[in-house]
Amino acid sequence: MKLTQLSLDLDEQLDSMQRAAHGPRLGIIFNAQPPTGDELKEDGIAKVSSKEASRHYRNGLVETLKCFPVGSHITSEQLTGIYGRPPEGVSVNAVGAAINFMAKRGMICKTGRMLKPGRKERHSNLIPEWEVRHY
Repeated sequence: MKLTQLSLDLDEQLDSMQRAAHGPRLGIIFNAQPPTGDELKEDGIAKVSSKEASRHYRNGLVETLKCFPVGSHITSEQLTGIYGRPPEGVSVNAVGAAINFMAKRGMICKTGRMLKPGRKERHSNLIPEWEVRHY
């Protein structure tokens, strides 16, 4: 068996493995047409407006923090209970991002306690308790 025959056999095996892994999407993934200028423009506008909406939501949660006196213990659920869950167009991850934003600025810090959430969507996963340090 020649070296070229071995490499052809190997190529065929790799191709069949890729088809098995990606299924019918294989041709779509690698043969897709590049986006048009209008599609790129619309995508950019959607990303910017999404960032603005997320930033607005984060700022609202930061303002809601001021409802709690310095030294009080809170959870993310208490903040979203007052301000509300993320609206349409804002990722549910925006709550965690806002909490992280406040923690990095020293506005809140973890107490070390983990509490059961009240929302059934959380499936009783424990959430951290935070202490309000400053605004």
